[in-house]
Amino acid sequence: IEQEGGFPLGYGLCGAAARDLKPIRVPDVLEDPRYVRFRHAEVEIRSELAIPLISHGRLVGVLDLESVEYDSFTAEHERMLSALASHIGSALENARLYETVRREELRLEEDLSAARKIQTGLLPRRAPACATLEIGFAHQAAWELSGDFFDFLEYPDGRLAVAVGDVAGKGTAAALLASLSVGILRSQILQSRGRPSEILARMNEHLRSLEIEHRFVALLLGVWEPDSRRLRLADSGVPQPMVFRDGRLQGVDVLGVPLGRLEDLSYAEELVSLRPGDVVVMVSDGVEDCVDPAGRAFGREGVERTLRRIGGKSATEIAAALAAASREHSLGSQGELDDRTIVVLRAK
Repeated sequence: IEQEGGFPLGYGLCGAAARDLKPIRVPDVLEDPRYVRFRHAEVEIRSELAIPLISHGRLVGVLDLESVEYDSFTAEHERMLSALASHIGSALENARLYETVRREELRLEEDLSAARKIQTGLLPRRAPACATLEIGFAHQAAWELSGDFFDFLEYPDGRLAVAVGDVAGKGTAAALLASLSVGILRSQILQSRGRPSEILARMNEHLRSLEIEHRFVALLLGVWEPDSRRLRLADSGVPQPMVFRDGRLQGVDVLGVPLGRLEDLSYAEELVSLRPGDVVVMVSDGVEDCVDPAGRAFGREGVERTLRRIGGKSATEIAAALAAASREHSLGSQGELDDRTIVVLRAK
């Protein structure tokens, strides 16, 4: 019997059971003034049993049994179903809660997928062509969204800015701050075209003025000067850049304070002259800090081992090999995953 719409509380036998929160057993519904009759050519209801379903003190529904036989339901039926009613009510409530949670999860998954596509679109898809420099990169997000970022920005005079950044924390907040940092970096380079240390100082003031609590940005910024074949570097908390030359790996000491926490900071710069074949490796801390099942970090030693093995390859191959080596190192580890970003420069 099709029924459109619902009933108000107290309407009919089901409505009365819901209103009074008590079972109602009627031997002959035709004698009960509360009964609402639905005429049907083949079905004529004679007796009815309505049991309210209650979960945690709240009505979630009514279990209603109807029969075409007179006095079909006994007191034993009523006791048995009343005992089961709380379990049925809890099951029904849990099913509804599950559906609500599942819908919310699906919505969040769709939002995260869209946010990841937007964030991925902000990062370079390919390295710029440079006559004096090969560029390779690899980026692995630990979660749906990444707090790591990298960028390549070309100056009109032929110089090339290379950046690797890492926002403290994970998840949506870190990803939003990473995307914001990319925008600020691009605007600073396009407007000022200054030296790396000057750009970091201005970015620090800009981020500090936003007053974002418990968040800061580590950024390694290098500017390649093709005429002099020098790389000008400034750092605000990313692991030391490394230069691989003649089979040895050396760090460049330019470490500075992360951006966005303290005012009036200045940053040091280092100039690195590169010869053909020299390799510069810039990584976020997720690469060196990843650990194996025994708790041993990949570290600079892992970077050097990989470079000794494939140091003669192209920048793209080196970046891919470092990403694979750090990933394999941490397989089976129970440690917390972190985003990993690798940028490799190879002088021609």
